Amino acid sequence: MISINSIYGFYQTLFSQFPSGNGEFLMTYDAIQDLLKTVSFYNTVNITQTFARDGEPYITVKAGKDKNIFELTFLESGEIVHYQDIPTAAKAIEEMLNADPVL
Repeated sequence: MISINSIYGFYQTLFSQFPSGNGEFLMTYDAIQDLLKTVSFYNTVNITQTFARDGEPYITVKAGKDKNIFELTFLESGEIVHYQDIPTAAKAIEEMLNADPVL
């Protein structure tokens, strides 16, 4: 069984390694994949992961009953997109979080 302290330690280590220089942390592809693996593994307990962009909640992700389906919800528009596997979902999230904002 995984304890809350071990999960906290994992995230603390994960985020401390990737400062962006502006007080926020950049999520790498590998870090996003690890988060999605956790969400997938615990899909029966309804975990939702929120990703922020520019300090504001931007996307939520949760796993479907089938561990390999990921539902991404864009919080501003309410648009929902589904991805069929961890690598594809992780790449999409990485690109969305690191894309230049639309002016």
